[in-house]
Amino acid sequence: MTRLKRLAAGTAMAAALAGGDSAWAQQGGVMIEELIVTAQKREESIQDVAGAVAAMGAADIAERGVRTVQDLQFQMPNFQAGTSASSTIIFIRGVGQSVGQPGVATHVDGVYLSRPHLVALPQYDLERIEVLRGPQGTLYGRNATAGAVNFITRAPGSQFEGYGQVAYGNYDELRLQGAVDLPLGERVRSRVSLDYRDLGEGFVENVVPGNPDIGAAKTLSGRLRTQFDIAEDGVLDLVIWGAHTEGSGDYIVLNNQPTPLAVANNPYLAGAIVPLEPNRTSANRPSERDSTAYGATATLSWNLGEATLRSVTGYYWFDYTNSFDADGTNLDATPLSNWYKSRTFTQEFNLSGKTGDLDWLAGLYLMDDKLSNQARYSFPLGLNVPSLRSQLLPGASLITQGVPYRTVAYAGFADGTYNVSDRLRVIAGARYSREEQDNFQTNQNGPLSTPLGEFPVFTSCLNRYVPLEFEAFTPRGGVQYDLDDEDRKSAYFTISKGFKSGGLNQSSCGNSYQPEKLLAYEGGLKTRLLDGRLILNATAFYYDYQDFQITQITGLSAMIVNAPEATVVGLEIESAWSPDEHWTLNANASLLKSTYGEFSNTDSLAPALGMQDLDGNYLNYSPKASGNIGVQYRSSPQSFGVLTARAELYMTSRFYLREFNQDADSQQGYGRLNLSLMWDSLDKRLSARAYITNVTDEGYLSTMGVSDNLGARFVSWGMPRQFGLELTGRF
Repeated sequence: MTRLKRLAAGTAMAAALAGGDSAWAQQGGVMIEELIVTAQKREESIQDVAGAVAAMGAADIAERGVRTVQDLQFQMPNFQAGTSASSTIIFIRGVGQSVGQPGVATHVDGVYLSRPHLVALPQYDLERIEVLRGPQGTLYGRNATAGAVNFITRAPGSQFEGYGQVAYGNYDELRLQGAVDLPLGERVRSRVSLDYRDLGEGFVENVVPGNPDIGAAKTLSGRLRTQFDIAEDGVLDLVIWGAHTEGSGDYIVLNNQPTPLAVANNPYLAGAIVPLEPNRTSANRPSERDSTAYGATATLSWNLGEATLRSVTGYYWFDYTNSFDADGTNLDATPLSNWYKSRTFTQEFNLSGKTGDLDWLAGLYLMDDKLSNQARYSFPLGLNVPSLRSQLLPGASLITQGVPYRTVAYAGFADGTYNVSDRLRVIAGARYSREEQDNFQTNQNGPLSTPLGEFPVFTSCLNRYVPLEFEAFTPRGGVQYDLDDEDRKSAYFTISKGFKSGGLNQSSCGNSYQPEKLLAYEGGLKTRLLDGRLILNATAFYYDYQDFQITQITGLSAMIVNAPEATVVGLEIESAWSPDEHWTLNANASLLKSTYGEFSNTDSLAPALGMQDLDGNYLNYSPKASGNIGVQYRSSPQSFGVLTARAELYMTSRFYLREFNQDADSQQGYGRLNLSLMWDSLDKRLSARAYITNVTDEGYLSTMGVSDNLGARFVSWGMPRQFGLELTGRF
């Protein structure tokens, strides 16, 4: 009843207040309007960027119901995203993150998010989303080997206006959102944005009567953005934001029965109930999560006449605790709790301008990132760990791993485009990055509390100082040529390098892993045809991937090691077509072959096979073929308003989530269909949107890991079918 009252109140608020393609938007006619993006740290049409960039404007974000990073994988070429235990991992063209450092740099209003947990937070009241494919080592630096994702929030307006939205859907989901522009004078304006999301029922159903379902969670987020015209040529943009999440969103479930070897080591595993249907669990313990994030950003832009100076300062806090059933079964085998505390400061200065025929940019960057974390396992049934030659007695209650960590990263960069002629441009840039890590490692795996008392078991190191240093030089170069005089067709070719940081394995004393390095060759064709009614772009690429980071899991430990080499080759097609004022069609298609070079590894689920030769196996999250198509029809204005119907189909071939490329390591090919119907009043003050996502309730894997203690793969699943209604009012 309380929830229904809140829904009714939100509906009344929306009523009293009475939203193309992923890179282009149709505005009231047949010509497709190109989005202006800042992917290269300067404003330009998306068709003018000499690189693979996809973008969505505010209208597309609303019409397609994009609310999280995971939603982008059904809109963007060669983009994969999944969430496990509140941490979001992103892969672009088969390159990304297993554990440790991310491979895709995610930014909000120009500030880098260093924690994958922060990437999982909802994004709301956005002006634009940009996805850059391919290494961005020159302009974005560390941890952008796969690419970058930029969220740009809506800036304050100069008039008093805003909107309110209420939505309700299955799984007892309630969403409330609103924003208002507050002009505070001729030189000051603010925008306040709020977002509340409450998934009242868990979408992971427990098959054991009386055991808890998983997935219910609520998040409250807010943002205050204020712009000051501090001088005729200077603007200061201040953002204060925060988010709090609580609920049962963290989970894993087993995806196969424990192996005979695991059962022999720990006979109680024979009693494990392992449901193999999607979004099912037998977990005997509830999942609990509590996280708080808040921060501030200050952006100063100053027009100096011949150049523009820009300063972006960011500082944010993140505190996170969780506890959940880490064996994911009806057995009380390995309950786990974690906590994280991080504090991050970033500062970038860049100066850009045009001198003669040269468009140029130069900058300096600094990041100071601090993290403390701890994992606590309990073993009510005991645990035999042959890989560590250890026997944990029944009743053992605690193993602690922690790595107080600090990274100071700094860089200098420069990039330029020289206009050789009206048609020909030459691109060159470079970045030098240096990173210093201070690790104070504690991996004592004890003390153990048992019915017989407390005693240490296998202490490997205690508060050991492990410093690490990395540096990289990441240049880029290329050419771009307009194929006609009207800038309707252009071709480009670039060579660029990417760099992903190394680090320290927290579960092994002093064991570090090296940075990844990627050399990319990319060529593309961008065209605007049929008097602007058709956009057709094509991109081909080849990656030489060195010291590829990959996870090995042994016993209780997840270890990152370096595979010597891998290669990635692919082709992408993106298109948008507006044949008349009613119809808009968009489509993209990707072909990808990403494989290991000389690399061997031991599968902890099949140790009898010994060291396996993985040369030629596919990288994780690398479907050979994938794509999506969207069809949208907008009616002519009628007395009741305007209707917009949209259908989207995403399809992918089989892809693997582990390097051993067994059938059980893969997600088979699947399709995902979304449907929506939107009504807008003639004055555009009121709108309603009915939606259904994953219409056929397709079960698909989001992430996968393994545990040789459990003798099983553990997974998280993508969202099942969701449907609901959104009501929006604008004033």
